[in-house]
Amino acid sequence: MWRRFYEPGLERIRALPGVRAAGIIDLLPLQTWGRNGDFVIEGRPAPASGQAPFAEFREISPGYFRALGIRILKGRDITSQDSQGAPPVLLINAALATRYFAGQDPVGQKINWDGPRTIVGVAADTRQASLDHAPLPELYFPASQRAGNISGMTFTISTNVDPSSVTHAVTSAIQSVDPSQPVFGVKTMTQVVSDSLSNQRLYAWLLGVFAVLALTLASAGIYGVMSYLVTQRTQEFGVRMALGASTNNVLGMVLRQALLLIGSGLAIGLGGAFAVTRVLTNFLFGVKPVDLVTFAGVSVLLTSVALLATYLPALRATRVDPMVALRYE
Repeated sequence: MWRRFYEPGLERIRALPGVRAAGIIDLLPLQTWGRNGDFVIEGRPAPASGQAPFAEFREISPGYFRALGIRILKGRDITSQDSQGAPPVLLINAALATRYFAGQDPVGQKINWDGPRTIVGVAADTRQASLDHAPLPELYFPASQRAGNISGMTFTISTNVDPSSVTHAVTSAIQSVDPSQPVFGVKTMTQVVSDSLSNQRLYAWLLGVFAVLALTLASAGIYGVMSYLVTQRTQEFGVRMALGASTNNVLGMVLRQALLLIGSGLAIGLGGAFAVTRVLTNFLFGVKPVDLVTFAGVSVLLTSVALLATYLPALRATRVDPMVALRYE
């Protein structure tokens, strides 16, 4: 299957205009399932029960790392020379090198998985399960060295042009090798990443809806309380104006007192919010737990609502005749 379909398919794809690199892998990054298991590092004592090295397994072709922009940190990439009959080789990722070869150079050492294989390179990490999970140890085997049948592989292609502009040409190139082979699930890596975040988007949307509702309720509550407190002081305003206080004097006094209450509330609220961000840190990826713009925006909104709730009833009260205000119940 490799020589009959995948290898000639890759050659035809690489010859297409706009294609920079192309490769094959059995399972793309950011998938919710995969193959994994124990392996043996040759030259080391047998590990205790349950302590054997463990890794994810991937089968790839030459060009896969270049197509996805994954750097080779040490050693070399898989090449067309790593075919069936050549010495068995594999690459490992940086997470595996750090965990099982700390302080050593893994290139040249042997790993026994379905027979001994020589490590020829170390690739940069990718995230296998999701963006919020740390990279797992990973072994990359040349698909061309597998003895059995190969199926269900994914072509990975990097282009110099809009990927959608070469989709038809790529499909035609694959089916020109074997028209019976189905081509499906054509996506950009942006779409793959987006699909992997579908649950997070749902949670974020629900959280956003509840946050807006909470902010609306908080604004309504603040407006109601401040408006009530100011309205209850109508008699006081009447007394002050009867004794000669101007409208501006009364409004200024009320707003200053309101600002003291608002400032105290914001200080307590922001302190609690900053404390809660420590709990949220574990649920965030690529987002700072403390977003100063959001904190500032919400603070300005709530302050504006509170000042408006203070100013409007105070203004109405100061426009009432002082004698009427003195009789206010």
